[in-house]
Amino acid sequence: MSDDSTRDPERDQRLEDKVLAGTYTARELASSWYAYLCDHLRQPFQARWSQDDTLVEVVSMADSPECDDAKDMLAYVRYPGSDEEEDDLVASLNALEPIDAPAETVQALGDWRYWTAQGGEIWEGNYWEGNYNDDY
Repeated sequence: MSDDSTRDPERDQRLEDKVLAGTYTARELASSWYAYLCDHLRQPFQARWSQDDTLVEVVSMADSPECDDAKDMLAYVRYPGSDEEEDDLVASLNALEPIDAPAETVQALGDWRYWTAQGGEIWEGNYWEGNYNDDY
């Protein structure tokens, strides 16, 4: 599924231990990823949003049901100059590049991006094909 030269054994082990272990359904996997990211992303932090190459403030993870429905991990972002919660937009974590964020945040976001780049996806049909615990 992925070229072994692009694998990161240390990251693979961390993901196996902290996210993938004990997940047998797409819902469990989504919940595990959501909990891991909520625990390790230190909001707010600045990020570049690839949608329009704009600097935004990542204010929080999106609600768990939104992530489940999107089959992706999402965050609420806010454009500079806006301080109203109703102005928050939803962005895929894969579209956010952290800027001067805490190391724990950079690592957790990097873990998500790495996992999805290796072919990891959260949807029921793919999960049962063995793509997660074998070689996501």
